[in-house]
Amino acid sequence: MRELLLSGASSDAALFVLRLVLGGFYVLARFRFFYDPSLRPAWCNHLRHDSLTNKMARCGWRSMTYFWACVVAAVEVAAGLAVIAGFLTMPAAFGLLIVTVIATICTARDKVMEQNPVDALDCVACYFWRVEGLYIAMALALLLTGPGKWSIDYLLFN
Repeated sequence: MRELLLSGASSDAALFVLRLVLGGFYVLARFRFFYDPSLRPAWCNHLRHDSLTNKMARCGWRSMTYFWACVVAAVEVAAGLAVIAGFLTMPAAFGLLIVTVIATICTARDKVMEQNPVDALDCVACYFWRVEGLYIAMALALLLTGPGKWSIDYLLFN
């Protein structure tokens, strides 16, 4: 075990798990925007688009909301797949970071206030209770460390 830790393979494994979790969340969370077998038609059904479009409209994205909802969904799925594979990991992680920060700015305050924080410290605790902060931290960790050796980027660029 000690040799594994000293070889650096454990940090590469940790970065792989980090990429898998971060990318997997975005792919699984947004893939149904494009395909939902419970709806007819299953591909690109407007009922799945309405949810994201309405969230964006409530946040002030009133013009071309359907277009921007499609862009956000495509970025989340494509960047999620890229992060999982470790292909162009840094730009993909940056895209996920930007999307998540904007979504957090847009929606987190309302979600935190629904938890009825009693003071400023409790308000901060409620923000940490939200999952968005974890995804922001994970994207930042990938931006700061890179994808690791278990990635397509490593094979291509090293």
